[in-house]
Amino acid sequence: MDNNDYLWVAALTKALKSNKKEAFSRYFQLATVNAERLPKVRTVVFRGMNDDGCSPLVISDARSAKTQQITQCSSVELCWYFPLSREQFRIMGYATIYSANSTVDEHSMCRARVWQQLSPQAKAQFFWPAPGSDREDALPDECVDVMPDTFQVISIRPNDVDHLILSNPQRRRVSRCVEGQWHAKAVNP
Repeated sequence: MDNNDYLWVAALTKALKSNKKEAFSRYFQLATVNAERLPKVRTVVFRGMNDDGCSPLVISDARSAKTQQITQCSSVELCWYFPLSREQFRIMGYATIYSANSTVDEHSMCRARVWQQLSPQAKAQFFWPAPGSDREDALPDECVDVMPDTFQVISIRPNDVDHLILSNPQRRRVSRCVEGQWHAKAVNP
């Protein structure tokens, strides 16, 4: 990865480091489109970057609406705001689901790596009833430390990044990937 082509990755890495002491800096909003072509937004937890160094990873339950929506339309947008450094990143791209059925070794290895990094509480949710189903009074607190088929990792491959810095003066840079090459330019906020 050439840093000149990935200025936004360096800026995002810096924002993550400068906002690290705030736990909420690990959360961003992810937008998908449902079957009725309506936007659906939810807050997700950042689980690191994929091996390419520029694709954010999140986890999902295979039975969730998010998974169904991404399967129907892989175009997504995420919005990440860092209050300490007063920066916003809007990242558009394509989501790829790494599921139990994946035949790509890299996907399976990524799934296993992310699963091992999860807390026991985060793992337990994949043994609960399906998301959106009726709530049971007692949900399992513990899980077998075997990765269930319901566990998925979603990799978001960016193709358009809008980075806004709310300083005085405000600054904004737009980066776009065209035919595999990133191009960045400063624009008016």
